[in-house]
Amino acid sequence: MNSSSSIIDFEKFVPASDVVSCDLEGEAALLDMRSGVYFSLNRIGAIIWEHLQLGTSLSALIEAITNRFDVDPEVFLADLNALLHTLQARGLIESRELAK
Repeated sequence: MNSSSSIIDFEKFVPASDVVSCDLEGEAALLDMRSGVYFSLNRIGAIIWEHLQLGTSLSALIEAITNRFDVDPEVFLADLNALLHTLQARGLIESRELAK
């Protein structure tokens, strides 16, 4: 995904096969086994990561978060787009394009 792409161009994202994670009191710790680098996600990021692990579609993920938390869907979409760009740039997730 390049910097001008939006997450709506993809159906879902999945964790990269060599990334392991664990829950740390509601937050998430991710370990990139290739590099040995740890990453952390806050509470909302951990919930998003959990959905990515389950293979949740982006539309279902957006619906789940906006129903659970008092957040404007447009604001959440922008934040989610930024998070997914960052995770993908670091090799922590992979995208699955929609069939055209």
